[in-house]
Amino acid sequence: MTESTPLQNRTWKLWERPEKPQPINIQPRDAAIMLAVARHHFIQPHHLHALFGDPLHKLALRTRKLWQNGYLDRPMAIRPTRVLTDQMVYCLTNKGARELERRDPNLHISKLQWSERPDDPTKLVNVEHQLGVATFFVMLQVACTKLGYRLHWDGHLDRDRHFVYFRRENKYINSDGFFVLERSDGMKRRFFLEFDRTGRKKPDRVYEKLLRYFNWWDSGEAEELLPHGAFRVLVVVPTEKHMQTLRRATTPIGRERNPQTWRGFMFSHLEAFSPTYAERILAEPIFYHADDDTPVSLIS
Repeated sequence: MTESTPLQNRTWKLWERPEKPQPINIQPRDAAIMLAVARHHFIQPHHLHALFGDPLHKLALRTRKLWQNGYLDRPMAIRPTRVLTDQMVYCLTNKGARELERRDPNLHISKLQWSERPDDPTKLVNVEHQLGVATFFVMLQVACTKLGYRLHWDGHLDRDRHFVYFRRENKYINSDGFFVLERSDGMKRRFFLEFDRTGRKKPDRVYEKLLRYFNWWDSGEAEELLPHGAFRVLVVVPTEKHMQTLRRATTPIGRERNPQTWRGFMFSHLEAFSPTYAERILAEPIFYHADDDTPVSLIS
């Protein structure tokens, strides 16, 4: 029989909860952590550090205790691949959802399925995709707080708001998020988020999805859901090279009747964001239209 190595034993402890974990008395910060995990679906301690400002090592300890006591889980998909030096990934469990609803009955989330099912685990590509979405929204939340904007976004607590039914094509537009930025004077801007990790290899797939946004707007159906049908689609990708590929691929959209590409798309990449200067995501020109190399900001 093959003996397990110390590294294998240590790795196994990352996934095996103790039979008798040290009991935890849920504090307001623990509830805030669980709510943040619920809103983002998957999250890492560095996201929580950006949101709350608590020391990273304390957040890592607190999330580990919440996991040991069954309020949070560690996705099964990362178990074969997670390097021990990487930050752990967390998601909410049914027990965590019940605790959140006990504290705030208006959440109405306890009847949803939060815990992963062993027969239907989340795929690794979906976990990594959602972590990219979480990075965007965490920085956006921090930026809004610092710059005095109000962010209207419920995340995974209200996923139906992110889906649009396009009657003319009899298809849904499933975005990675729908949110509203509101200035102190009440002016609002509406956005859909598309976070893409694979479109550099398959730009045609991204083109087809973005074309559906344009067709939805062009049909007039967007006016039934949004004031004046006004919105922007933010396309965020991991790297600048990836962004340039998608900008080139989507340049033809809207040019059948106009000399310019439709201005509803704004492209950027995670390399342009700054974890230590979150305001950059709002205030600085780091977004591009498909056919214009002059950068613009979200609030310009």
